[in-house]
Amino acid sequence: MSESNLPNGSRIDSEMAGQMAALSARLTEIEKKNSEPPVAEGVSDKSMLDELDFLTNRISELARYVAFGLTALFFVLLSSSSDFAKTIMQSHGPLILLISFVGCLALLADYAQYQFGKIYVKRVLDQARKGGSRQYDEEHPLYRSRKWSSWVKQMLAGAGAVILAGLLVYVYFSGELVTAQNCFEQKKPLPTAFAIRTTASHKKKC
Repeated sequence: MSESNLPNGSRIDSEMAGQMAALSARLTEIEKKNSEPPVAEGVSDKSMLDELDFLTNRISELARYVAFGLTALFFVLLSSSSDFAKTIMQSHGPLILLISFVGCLALLADYAQYQFGKIYVKRVLDQARKGGSRQYDEEHPLYRSRKWSSWVKQMLAGAGAVILAGLLVYVYFSGELVTAQNCFEQKKPLPTAFAIRTTASHKKKC
């Protein structure tokens, strides 16, 4: 190789060395990223809104089912000939009636929720067809009434379910069912006003 080509050869060698160094640094960076635990990607707004709509609908439906059950409870127990139904109705008939009444109120709130929504949406639609705003006004009385009706429905259904659960726990641990079962087996009437709800309930005889 001639002396005139030495500067060019040195320059090429320097460029190759620089490229190799950059490549080595890049490979090191890639290996470092692969060795680190993956970072979870955030959930999009659309996904969260879809999930929120799904949960809201399920809560509303569940409250409606509970309200139907509470409403039917009184009539089911009243028409049943089982020992359990007779025990519950003679001992706690007024409370069962109250629970069913709460269920009826929850159903009325459910109806009001959708009725308020229907009226308000129709109002906004008529307004939009006349060239007005197409935006929902969350401060409008109808819109707020719809939201409040949904909240009342859930609270009533929850309250009725809690009262019923408490009643069932009380009946089970108070000994009422045991005493009632003895009365039915002996073909004797239950104690007046179901007096076994006393401190000596477990010893009460027919």
